[in-house]
Amino acid sequence: MSILDSFLKFANTSVSPQIGVLITRMDSNHLNKFYNEKIFFLLKANQKSKVDIFFFMLLDIDFENHQVKGYYLDEQSNQFKTNIFAFPDVIYKLGGVLRKEKTWFEKLTQYIEKNNIKTINSYSNFDKWEVHEVLKEYNNLSSYLITTLLYNSQDDLRYMVNRHNSIYIKPTGGRLGKKIMRIDKVDACYRCITMRDEKPKSLFFNNFDELELYIRNYFRNFTSIIQEAIDLLSINEQLVDMRVEVQRNGNNQIEILAIPVRLGQDKAPVTQHATSYKFRDFFSSFLNLSNNEIDQLYKSIEKLTTIVYKTIESYYGQCGEMGIDIGIDNEFNLKLIECNSQPTKVSLINAYEREVVERSFENILNYGKYLSKI
Repeated sequence: MSILDSFLKFANTSVSPQIGVLITRMDSNHLNKFYNEKIFFLLKANQKSKVDIFFFMLLDIDFENHQVKGYYLDEQSNQFKTNIFAFPDVIYKLGGVLRKEKTWFEKLTQYIEKNNIKTINSYSNFDKWEVHEVLKEYNNLSSYLITTLLYNSQDDLRYMVNRHNSIYIKPTGGRLGKKIMRIDKVDACYRCITMRDEKPKSLFFNNFDELELYIRNYFRNFTSIIQEAIDLLSINEQLVDMRVEVQRNGNNQIEILAIPVRLGQDKAPVTQHATSYKFRDFFSSFLNLSNNEIDQLYKSIEKLTTIVYKTIESYYGQCGEMGIDIGIDNEFNLKLIECNSQPTKVSLINAYEREVVERSFENILNYGKYLSKI
């Protein structure tokens, strides 16, 4: 028996479940520098979870032989080394997919479905239009949803901007706040705000046709939705929203680990690249809410996001984690902004103590252990 055969036999009979973490090519090039905090926290969490964990890229997969070239941390040298692994029991997707890798990713998706490979998080981004349509069917959520249309024609754009004066346009499969546009009808013209180089950029158009042409070129090749702009709570023209970190733990129970509050840049249309705060600290310091008021608000958000989580799972299947963005309007009503299948945890890492962050990654690995047993 060859060394490779011996290794694969051992890997397939190992007591600990094997979790493969799908990473980007950029992260693989920088593994030993720990540029990606999430990789660091996964390894830290594994000191308690104790699973067999390795990292791999799409192009590392050998589908024909059901194996993967993976990167593992050698404890003696504290450096990442490569080895050949049997295809993992469970996959955790960390990061996006490059456009030139989409064909390979589709192949992985087919392989996962054909071989019944367990996945901790959704291996594809949630489609914003699909999510809206799924949630719309749940009557108890109607007051929390934002008016949304699928952007099919300039008539849709004209209708929404005339009805609401301020709207957002978003790609249905977008993530990380990219390609999001806000449009405001200001007197006889239109103001268009996007983010460029992490800063808000405004353009003005004198008529609807000029605006529509610019939008059509901006979102070329993207299927998009149009949403009314919520009159969000703001502090000195800085938008406020919340990223609710929802997960399933090792007992398959839904757990809301933390709710970072994000305070956006001055006049920015989104809260990406924002300053993040712990939930209680923000509402006590900025809005002077009492402890009881903060507790009631937290419970309301917890109830809403649990319903949203379960409703989305009913369509996409069970998920190990989700980032649910919630806004508060100026009348203090909760509004659902969007749901993210692969939360980056940037706000969580920036706002909360290390032990809370580590607990988040322990939940991920422990849920992976749960999946490996069913």
